[in-house]
Amino acid sequence: TEIYTLSLHDALPISRIEKIDATLADYDAQITRMEKLFSDPEQISDPTGLAELGKQYETVKNDSQTLWKQWEQLSLDAQRVETQLKDIGATK
Repeated sequence: TEIYTLSLHDALPISRIEKIDATLADYDAQITRMEKLFSDPEQISDPTGLAELGKQYETVKNDSQTLWKQWEQLSLDAQRVETQLKDIGATK
């Protein structure tokens, strides 16, 4: 039972990490696209559109930073559980 419980907990952080990886890749593509627009603001003729793009950029950057923090914590959790599983295997 103990090994099953740890295995389940091990799978949860890894599954969440994979979802975060996919979201971070999407955010990275959005950030790159927005930065290209910022490098040539003439592409956006409406100042309101430029201001809105700036707000979107800030939101995506903040969300990306938050996800990176979650990713780091989940990675630590997964490593901890992996160590526990190894310790259990070594005692048998």
